[in-house]
Amino acid sequence: IPLSRLADTKSRILVLGIGMLSWSGMVFATGFVKQTWQLYLTRMGLGVGEATCNPVAYALLAEYFLAKHRSLALAIYSSGVYFGGMLSFLGATISKTVCWQWEFRALGIIGFALVPVTSIVLQNASKSVQTEPEKQNK
Repeated sequence: IPLSRLADTKSRILVLGIGMLSWSGMVFATGFVKQTWQLYLTRMGLGVGEATCNPVAYALLAEYFLAKHRSLALAIYSSGVYFGGMLSFLGATISKTVCWQWEFRALGIIGFALVPVTSIVLQNASKSVQTEPEKQNK
């Protein structure tokens, strides 16, 4: 609930960026763990970063899409979990040839690179958002 409140009271793009940085940082840090307790800590930190992104993403989708397109946008966003699961099989195949720690390092770097791209895209999209007038039920 505090992360959802933060998404409603602060700049959503900034909160999303911080969440993505945290998430990517923990993925990257996972690539350097040597002991089990370090893995637990990095995975908990990853969960915090991930938990920051969902409330903000839902709020941004609701803000950027008209009501008639909103359900499709939310469905596409929600299906990302399943596509990510499918891609994890690719990661498992890669880890047979490359150390699993290098995979986490590479994914963390990709996540860091996506933060400014996401921020720029969202800022440009926010300039062109058109809102649909609310229809009152009579």
